[in-house]
Amino acid sequence: MAYINQPPDLRTIQSDMDSRVRKLETAVRFTAPSVTTDPVNARTGDIWYNTVSNKLKSLLTTVVELVTTGVANTFTALQTFTAGLTVSSGTLTSGTTNTGTLGVTGNATIDGNITGQVGGVTVIAMSNNANGSIELGKVNGTGTTPFIDFHAGATATDYDVRLIASGGTGITGQGTLQMEGGRFNLSTANVNLASISTALTVGAAGTATTPPLPLGYIIIEIGGTQRKIPFYNV
Repeated sequence: MAYINQPPDLRTIQSDMDSRVRKLETAVRFTAPSVTTDPVNARTGDIWYNTVSNKLKSLLTTVVELVTTGVANTFTALQTFTAGLTVSSGTLTSGTTNTGTLGVTGNATIDGNITGQVGGVTVIAMSNNANGSIELGKVNGTGTTPFIDFHAGATATDYDVRLIASGGTGITGQGTLQMEGGRFNLSTANVNLASISTALTVGAAGTATTPPLPLGYIIIEIGGTQRKIPFYNV
């Protein structure tokens, strides 16, 4: 009854529109056709899935690759994750060997170990064991001189204080720790030495009761008062 007294062309148009609307209502939304090659004459807004490259693509102003799960995705522009980024397994890599920078703005929490390598050899490791630990230097038996630099002055310089480790005999705890700085302060008067000489002589030219003149003095500060420690030839 709806078509009575309506021109034939209008009835055809209305029937066609009714058919199209019904198809849209029952159609599956956002279905991307699977293709083996990208379409040549795609229109803005078209979307498709390339089964060869395993990439979901769309034509905006240019063809862009959309993120898909289960395959590697390459981002050529800055991506912002406002809710965070979780890597449950695998490796988070920045650039290639010795290039690229991974920047973190804000706080970062890593529940695991952090390892830095050069040429496949570990040179720095931070462990999340119960005590916490930091290791510097190659762990493959190659001699190195790892160091830590501190910057405290108002003028830029290589370092203000440096701690350097060297030597070692292959036995735990037998290396040398050197400090380079202008002053070394202890906040307590208690100093514990693991080994103290009990020799009766102070030097080759004297005894414990009549020591020779010292070669010089080491000045330390104890309780706010400077003290001199003499040193001699052995």
